[in-house]
Amino acid sequence: MASIPVTANGVVADGATQPTPPVAGEGEGQGETLCEAGETPFFSCQIGSKRVSVCGSGSGAVYRYGSPGKVELTSRSLTFASRGYSGGGESQITAKNGDYTYTVYDSTVRTSFGDGGNDPEFSSGLVVSRGERTISSKMCKAESSIDAAAEQSLPAGSFAEH
Repeated sequence: MASIPVTANGVVADGATQPTPPVAGEGEGQGETLCEAGETPFFSCQIGSKRVSVCGSGSGAVYRYGSPGKVELTSRSLTFASRGYSGGGESQITAKNGDYTYTVYDSTVRTSFGDGGNDPEFSSGLVVSRGERTISSKMCKAESSIDAAAEQSLPAGSFAEH
């Protein structure tokens, strides 16, 4: 059985090919992406010194993890899931690579129910799992949202608790 290389933060490296230079992401908090020219950023955020991006195109979508000029992992096996909460909800895109799953999420949670308003709390990040076990859970450095086009472009998947 071949071993699967895993980086120090629990992300599988697969020696992916280098993308073309990154393009600017659309939307607040996305900044640079690992998307190639002609792709639409569905999600992108900074996790530590690395970046995770999900990019859509006419031929589907791709998950990329790494840094501009050095993508360490790609996957085209993607699904979309969402769940509504009272005063919020969560959207997820999950990528698979062998026994590993990589779930990017953006969540809005209501933190107040009184007369003072909703006070929503926003969070986004990446959860890496092997089988049923969580290996890593990291928050994005800035708020990042999953573009609504992802739900239309990706097949439905299971919601991942984290």
